[in-house]
Amino acid sequence: MKTTTVLLTAILLGFTACSQNNTENLASTEQTSTQSQDNEQSVKKVSKSEFKAFMAEHTDYTLIDIRTPQEFNRGTIEGAININYNSPDFQAELNKLDKTKPVLMFCQSGGRSGRALPVFKSLGFEQVLELQGGYGNY
Repeated sequence: MKTTTVLLTAILLGFTACSQNNTENLASTEQTSTQSQDNEQSVKKVSKSEFKAFMAEHTDYTLIDIRTPQEFNRGTIEGAININYNSPDFQAELNKLDKTKPVLMFCQSGGRSGRALPVFKSLGFEQVLELQGGYGNY
């Protein structure tokens, strides 16, 4: 009888230890998952007020006008650089930029910039804000 009790106690302790270990592993996995979500990309379309607020609150960002050089030369947002979405070198030019630095991006009305947003994401840019409605809305 004592042997059976000792054996059952040992088995229960074994199950409890395994269960506790699995719970610790699960908690560790959840923490790692949460940490990786914190490092995810933020690539999104924002309103004019959000776009301007970001510019007012931050100084270290890259402002990109993805319109044609002709459109760019007719007027742009102060401080913008021109990287033509229609150029065959568009992705190569983007790859020259610091992908850890926030990017604010716009076209004329939102069509090209909407199509460019997934390109920024696929190239690994950490934070990209697209101006909803483009330069015409600015």
